[in-house]
Amino acid sequence: MSFKKLENDLKEFNIPLNHLGIIMDGNGRWATKRNLPRSAGHRQGALKIKDVIGYALKYKISEITLYTFSTENWKRSKSEVSFIFSLVSDLFEGYIDELIDKKIKVNIVGAQNNVPTKVWNSLKKAEFLSKNGDQLKVNIAFNYGGQEDILYSIKSIANKIINGEIIPENIDLKLIQDNLISKDVEPIDLLIRTSGEQRISNFMPWQISYSEIYFMKVLWPDFSEDDFIEALEEYKRRNRRFGGI
Repeated sequence: MSFKKLENDLKEFNIPLNHLGIIMDGNGRWATKRNLPRSAGHRQGALKIKDVIGYALKYKISEITLYTFSTENWKRSKSEVSFIFSLVSDLFEGYIDELIDKKIKVNIVGAQNNVPTKVWNSLKKAEFLSKNGDQLKVNIAFNYGGQEDILYSIKSIANKIINGEIIPENIDLKLIQDNLISKDVEPIDLLIRTSGEQRISNFMPWQISYSEIYFMKVLWPDFSEDDFIEALEEYKRRNRRFGGI
């Protein structure tokens, strides 16, 4: 199938892909290959976020989740973490008018723990000002970890039991989901990971339980519209049975 044919299929809603998740990996390696500092790779990666949001709009995907900073990323040097924070903060400060104009809704998914107040406020400002967007929902997984997400839900439910709000017999899948940090994130249909690594790295375990996963060798700063279409084309070939036959 040609890219043009797939583009037409997507525009006509022939591919049932509502929610796309992306683990944006490879910024550092992109920079190293070019004998540049890692910060250059992160800068290019941040710019790519705007491109990919544009692709999601173009192909009428209703929700996209971007793994922007994980709880494990704190293991990196303080200078690198600080640079990433500044990049993300500046990106959304400068992008907010365009987000509103294009009716894009931002949803920040993660914990404020240890994140500088200025950075967190920039993200929450973008979330607040874009809250009425109805063309595309963009979940920014920032200071997010999947295991911590489930632990948060368990603690929340335990407190409700202690306070007499519920009894253990009330616990079901919906209750667990409703108490997640990521409670407003829908199940992910397709998960893309760039850079060639083949793992999910603590990303949205609840939402990807039945995701199709596509690992791509392209490094995140080089991720193009053709790569985006390639992933969607592969998704179209998958037979999603959800445990059935």
